[in-house]
Amino acid sequence: MKLFFKNWQIKLLALTTAVFLWIFVVGVQHNVYLFPSEISVRIINMDQNVSMASGIPKVYIRVKTEPENINSIHANDFDAEVDAKGLGVGEHQAKVMVTNRNPKITVVAIEPSMVTFKLEAITTKQVPLEVKVQGSPAFGFGVKDVKLSSDKVEVTGAVSVLDKIDKMSAGILLNGVESADIIRNVVPQFQDSVKISPDSVKINPLQIQASVRIEAKKVPETLPASPSLAPNGNLGGAANKPVESGNLRKSFMANVYTDEEFSKLGIKEVIPRNLLVTVEGKESSINSINNDSIRVRLNMQKLKIGGIYDVLIEDIQLPRDVMLIDFTPKKLQVKF
Repeated sequence: MKLFFKNWQIKLLALTTAVFLWIFVVGVQHNVYLFPSEISVRIINMDQNVSMASGIPKVYIRVKTEPENINSIHANDFDAEVDAKGLGVGEHQAKVMVTNRNPKITVVAIEPSMVTFKLEAITTKQVPLEVKVQGSPAFGFGVKDVKLSSDKVEVTGAVSVLDKIDKMSAGILLNGVESADIIRNVVPQFQDSVKISPDSVKINPLQIQASVRIEAKKVPETLPASPSLAPNGNLGGAANKPVESGNLRKSFMANVYTDEEFSKLGIKEVIPRNLLVTVEGKESSINSINNDSIRVRLNMQKLKIGGIYDVLIEDIQLPRDVMLIDFTPKKLQVKF
């Protein structure tokens, strides 16, 4: 016993030093870090008669791991949840639980550890669906109408949330190449002015079928006067001249044709794919041609920087005995 207490001050100092050294080594090997991204919190086990009336705040977490593992941590390694089992209408405070799927790290803290949220009685109502068409069909074509498989959407959620929703919208994007009727599935979305969490409302159906009817625009027999072309494609003001006696002036939708050089250059699309071409000639000659009788062939050696192609007279191939009066557009967009 005397041997145990001999020089006890020195022994105590050695033991304390060893403990602090062990803590330092462990701290170096397993540091605690604040994960920089917020983690979304979802609610589970919510009663069917209630719904979220307010969003749940996101949380931060602190993790313990070795330094070399920091760059391998991602937000989808974690699930943050709040258990609403047995909770009814009203404001509640609950503990946040985080599940970690990364075996190399340990979650040591959640900030905040408790969150406040509000539950309200659930209700359902129907709201009208508004469709917005963006873009245009192929040149010379227009949208006649849009018909939906259902013009109403059923929304389900808390009373105060649904009070903010009086209609929903869906967008249809046209790419400038549509020349026939199309069918698209559209997704109902909240109006931009409605600031609510998408998770707080259920939408039925999630998609609605939209039928877009495309029709060719009526082309007048004569075009209104238009500016002459640039000197490198001058038509001599032919569009401004009256139709010669015994002649007929008419407009056609001519297709833009591409050759094998297009694929070699990596060109994917030309917009638009049609030109409105006005020609003049003897009535018998004009009546014997149609849209396919006039072709537009592009010379890719003239393609300008930026993918803009200037259409010239020599690009337009006409049948015999007809004269080119005008065409539009004068520029095409080439997409790579």
